[in-house]
Amino acid sequence: IYGCVFFVAYQIFINLFLDSYINDFNEYTSIATRSYTTFVAILISVMYPFGTGTSLYPIIYVNQLQNNLDLFLNFNFNLSEIYSLISSTDGENVTAKSSFAQYSMYIGIIGMFYFVYAYWYKIYK
Repeated sequence: IYGCVFFVAYQIFINLFLDSYINDFNEYTSIATRSYTTFVAILISVMYPFGTGTSLYPIIYVNQLQNNLDLFLNFNFNLSEIYSLISSTDGENVTAKSSFAQYSMYIGIIGMFYFVYAYWYKIYK
């Protein structure tokens, strides 16, 4: 009986949600932009474990947006907003679209570990 329930739930997920999710990736820029910019920001926080600070990240971020674009080109996503971020000359709106990812670029992965540790230590002290 558990196999039947799992199979039905799986079919519902595939038919309703996954098709809609893939359609959103292909048609609209928001989901693809948020996913890609978050991925690049976390990648930068791993590459620079002590962070980039607030003045250096625009240069590194735009370069990494351009260098890692090949990973997302194979999925046929709507990347027009990402292209506009890469070609931006004034630096406007060149941020990760997630606050966690943005701060992880600023303070690095080590800083994020410390932040999460200090946060949990204060709550569960």
